[in-house]
Amino acid sequence: MAEQDMLLSPTGVEALRTALTRARFTSNGIADRLGAQATGGVARNDFRAALKATEDRDPLATLIRVFICDQTEAEAVVAAAL
Repeated sequence: MAEQDMLLSPTGVEALRTALTRARFTSNGIADRLGAQATGGVARNDFRAALKATEDRDPLATLIRVFICDQTEAEAVVAAAL
């Protein structure tokens, strides 16, 4: 695949990696944030507890809501999280 066909440039990929790492958007960071009950719910596609655990919308909460719970969030909120 040619670089011009990529969704993100290598620089963009590195910026995304940095933002996700800074927000602790890792398997451990997500599990720590959600707790055992909500993590178990996510594994069953039941996002209610995860959504409740992420109501404050800090960067990690926002990323969990968008990428794990498939929720729509305001563009400005997502941009701030990244």
